[in-house]
Amino acid sequence: MNKNMILRYAAAAATAVIIAVIMIYVQTTEAYAQTGIPLDTTDITIESGQTYTVSNKEELLNFAAIARTGASFKGSTVELLSDISVAEGKFSHMGEAGKYAPTLDGKAITASSEITWWQPIATHNGQTTGTFSGTFEGNNHTISGLFFDSDSGGEYALFGRCDGAVIRNVTVKNFYFRGANCAGICAKAWNGTVIENCHSIDGILVNRGLSGGILGETINSWGDSNAITRIENCTSRCEIIEGCYHTAGKSESYNTGGMVGQCTNTVVRNCTNYGTITGGENIGLIVGYAGEGVTVENCSNTGEAFGTDYKNRVIGSQDDTGEHVHVFSTTYTYDDDAHYYLCKCGQKSQQTKHDFNVSKDIVLVQPTLLKTGKMQRTCSVCGAEVFQIMETTGSYTLDMNMNRADVVILDGNTIRIEPKLSYVITNMYLNGVELPLGQPIKLKNGDVVKVVIYGEEDDKLPAADSDKTIKGVQATSIKASTSAAKGKITIRWKKSAGYKVDYFQVFRSTKKLTGYGTKPLYQTKTGKATYYTNTKSLKKGTRYYYRIRGVRIIDGKKYYTKWSNIANRTAI
Repeated sequence: MNKNMILRYAAAAATAVIIAVIMIYVQTTEAYAQTGIPLDTTDITIESGQTYTVSNKEELLNFAAIARTGASFKGSTVELLSDISVAEGKFSHMGEAGKYAPTLDGKAITASSEITWWQPIATHNGQTTGTFSGTFEGNNHTISGLFFDSDSGGEYALFGRCDGAVIRNVTVKNFYFRGANCAGICAKAWNGTVIENCHSIDGILVNRGLSGGILGETINSWGDSNAITRIENCTSRCEIIEGCYHTAGKSESYNTGGMVGQCTNTVVRNCTNYGTITGGENIGLIVGYAGEGVTVENCSNTGEAFGTDYKNRVIGSQDDTGEHVHVFSTTYTYDDDAHYYLCKCGQKSQQTKHDFNVSKDIVLVQPTLLKTGKMQRTCSVCGAEVFQIMETTGSYTLDMNMNRADVVILDGNTIRIEPKLSYVITNMYLNGVELPLGQPIKLKNGDVVKVVIYGEEDDKLPAADSDKTIKGVQATSIKASTSAAKGKITIRWKKSAGYKVDYFQVFRSTKKLTGYGTKPLYQTKTGKATYYTNTKSLKKGTRYYYRIRGVRIIDGKKYYTKWSNIANRTAI
């Protein structure tokens, strides 16, 4: 059952036990007044596995205060159920001459201004300590009107500190933060925090560094240093001004980016920066400073980033001589099999097989029983147009000495057998029925054609003792390959020269090294067969493994060739 984040005034009076009332004080300067928010936090126990809801301003402020008392919400979910405005009006600033001091609806914020100051969800501001370790589900709602202004530093964002948290589907809009370490969504994060589908819109961040439109910095030294922080599908449209600190006159200016200021072991994927970032060292459109294990994938920019003596680096700390950080393209590169994002160094990211749209398939050459076809296919993801071979529509068996005659393919599914020079065809059979010599043979799937050619040897073994023949058969190798078409997999093989076999056995398994059994899937009728088309018992999407061996009967006993290589193919 969901729980409200705040004990509403009327409900608290009617149902709550007697609880202490404490005041959460907002850090400020002498220049401004602030409103203390009375919050009932006694007797509130945060339960793992529970879902809590936030529906209005009071509940949001109470949620932030509870998190600052040390309740991490680990294992719990907090859901935002509506849009919330903490302060009404439009924030701006007085520009460089006014040290970027804040204004509301064009008027300077003074001691007489009535405005609710924002204290981040879970932070350290000298009075309270907290981290958020739960899941925050924004349900695509917007939180607007967040304001804080300080001359003594501090971490200011929607969330102050996140430890292995998940924050998703929320927009922070129309906000003003002036401090040391600022961001739209989270000031500091570690232990694999995930921020996805979050947006910072119309925000102003006046800071001393380590700031970003989404995340200020990842902390690699707290907890699991190998945990990967992820920022995915996020956008930022903020004005980020680094190195200007109005009262204390601080001049630090470093490590600020459109998405994240400073990070290690971080993936920034599918994000867009629309804002403007100005500062000193390591100023980037996406990342300010990138340490080890940082990857930027499929990110784009329409904003600008101004650093000391440079402009518009995707990663501020990456110059021509610095350590390479992958920056992947925003459009797909593709080959015949897959599409992917490509870094200029050649590294590929998110390589995925093409997803062909069947409705857009164009058959260029129709396959027949004798000939393969050709199809043009279009990937529904990247738009790649590739050509694929269409397998023959069936198979037949041709039993003859291929060195003494040629097979001429006529129109349709018809062949003609033509003997080579100095050879004469003496007999032709179709499925055991003798045919007139020289007559074209019209074939259908499964037909067996036998051709006897004058001068052909009687196919007896070379004169040798049985031991030598057995060893020769057992040393014979077979090379196998596969191809697939809709509803079928064709296995082809080639036997090494030297010793004949009486037939071949085809074994199949869904595991590479086991599961083939002792009974073959298929056994050819002769030792001259070179392929078999498997159409039965195939499941689309399943990968099948095949291996082949030849069988020779000598003095009534079976002897086997070496196993072929394991050839595999996925059914389609």
